[in-house]
Amino acid sequence: MKILKIKEYLESYDAKKGYGRTVKDEPHIAELRQFYHEQVKEIREELTPEKLLELVKICLRKKTWNGSESSNTFEALLKELGGRNALQRLKENKQLSATNVVLLEKYKEFAENLSLLIEILKGYPLNPPLSDFIHEIPLSFLHERLKDIASLKEAKVLTKQTLLLIANSPAPCAMAKSIILLKESGITDEELNFLAFSPLLSSLHSVLSILASINPKLIRGNLSAICNLSQDTLDFLDILKELAHAKEALTQSHIEICLNSKILKAKDRVVSILLSFREAGWNSEINLLELLESVIKNEHLKIGLAVEALKKCKLQPEHAQLILSTLFQSPQFYSSLVEAVAILSENKLLSDENLMIVIREPQYANRVAEGIKILKAISLDSIENKNAMSRVPEHAASVALLFKQLIKAKQYSPITRELALTQPHNAEIAARILRFLRLENMYQAIHSVDDKSEGINLCEELFNKNLMTGEFSDLLADLDHADILNPANLIKLIKNFQFIRTLTCACCYLDNNNQLNQDNFDLLFDDPKRAIAIALTLEGHLRPVSKDKFNQPLDNGAEDFLAIRRAARLLALGNRGQAFFPPVTINKTQLEKLRTLTKKDCSEFDPEIQNYQQQELLIKIAQHCGNGYLEEEVTYHVAGDVFKK
Repeated sequence: MKILKIKEYLESYDAKKGYGRTVKDEPHIAELRQFYHEQVKEIREELTPEKLLELVKICLRKKTWNGSESSNTFEALLKELGGRNALQRLKENKQLSATNVVLLEKYKEFAENLSLLIEILKGYPLNPPLSDFIHEIPLSFLHERLKDIASLKEAKVLTKQTLLLIANSPAPCAMAKSIILLKESGITDEELNFLAFSPLLSSLHSVLSILASINPKLIRGNLSAICNLSQDTLDFLDILKELAHAKEALTQSHIEICLNSKILKAKDRVVSILLSFREAGWNSEINLLELLESVIKNEHLKIGLAVEALKKCKLQPEHAQLILSTLFQSPQFYSSLVEAVAILSENKLLSDENLMIVIREPQYANRVAEGIKILKAISLDSIENKNAMSRVPEHAASVALLFKQLIKAKQYSPITRELALTQPHNAEIAARILRFLRLENMYQAIHSVDDKSEGINLCEELFNKNLMTGEFSDLLADLDHADILNPANLIKLIKNFQFIRTLTCACCYLDNNNQLNQDNFDLLFDDPKRAIAIALTLEGHLRPVSKDKFNQPLDNGAEDFLAIRRAARLLALGNRGQAFFPPVTINKTQLEKLRTLTKKDCSEFDPEIQNYQQQELLIKIAQHCGNGYLEEEVTYHVAGDVFKK
């Protein structure tokens, strides 16, 4: 304030004062006038801080504020210095100092708030002092932050840094609580500045509170990342609330993973899975890291679906852990695992033993579980049998059904079990064949045919001769349809197993024209490798006899037979016309001389032998013109028979 200002107020007072005061000044006015006269030599200068303080003291010595000209003059003068109330507050708190008076005069528009702040700071030294950084404080909004600043003072964490954080925060209360919490957790002053980056301080404080309750050390390494979460703070808070139930297992790694954007985006799913763990009574602590990593790998949806389904099975914690460990390792097979557990649960087969077998091959867990169910139903669920079945997990259920048919046929033994496992892909067909033979009473009847058959174990024979196939199943059906399925015919087929595909085709072609009977069947075995040709000679048809027979597709055997025969005919015609091998004239004199010199057999140059070799070559070419369905010996004779005609 300039000294001239005092003169202006005194002149204004003199112009308005009452008649009585023309004789004698009001005491405080007199003191003010004297103060002015002492400064009159420097009337154009500013009052020094010390003189400004002296002026304030003169003004505040006024006791009555009753609207008189003197009280109005002092009121107006104090207003220039920050206001009577603000200055009076400093006086009453014994904080009326030159520094504080200068501050109030400089920021007189906000002197009320400033005086309250100065009051709070009483007895609490700041370094640097308030006057050095007061310009950084938004004084217009200071009033609603004062109680929070006071809380910092009470917690003994009030510094320039923390004061500015509060003063400039849109959520001063949450900021104050966060500062106090962080200081209690050993966070440095430098790290406190991260708080200013968070737009959601209330949620941030909740996050920090949870972390502090778990382990304050979790805050320090993650504070910067947490404060920079922005709007994702809410998602992180939701995840953290659920993680807090497993607080003993939480580590720095867990928190770092949870701060990953993929985890935050999948918040609902993560929280849902953790909640399901808790509701089911499972140990989420053991699986926490795997669960969080599954989100990073984009596998959490499968995990979530599996967990929801498994929860319905009401698993014991130890059983749940077996499945969950497998699930996290092979989430792509979650559907199979869930189905397997459901099968075991519904059939009261949940046990450590069964689960250990099921989870060996997660991809086929459901099939193995179905197999265990089948074995249990036939009292064949020993660990040995279950392990044997699980060696072929992809076909486990079919193999179990095959075991069932072996049991029903009284043919089950360690030998037949091992034989069944050699052809797991045919297990379903084999089961169908065994059931068919059992219903036809073939097992008992086959031993009554002749003495030689007494040593035959039908099942072992069928397995050893690779007759547990779709072709053999079709053949049995054709024989049954023709009413010639009997032990004697079955033995014939077993003895000629190496031509089973050809015999199957031949019987089919006879059956197509209702020519399959015992006599024709017996004729096929006169020369099994030529069975198809025999069947066609016996009026067999490659297609069923019907109005649309020409629209029926040929089977593999017919296609093979026709293709080879067609190729053989063309090659035979070409050979007869010498299109492939021109005739060679042999000089017998030279041949004899060669034999004498080399001492070698020169019969290979004999025209007859050469013709034979050339024909054999063409037969082999024709033989390989099929699709590879018929047996090799059969295809050779199909081609060879053409050349003999």
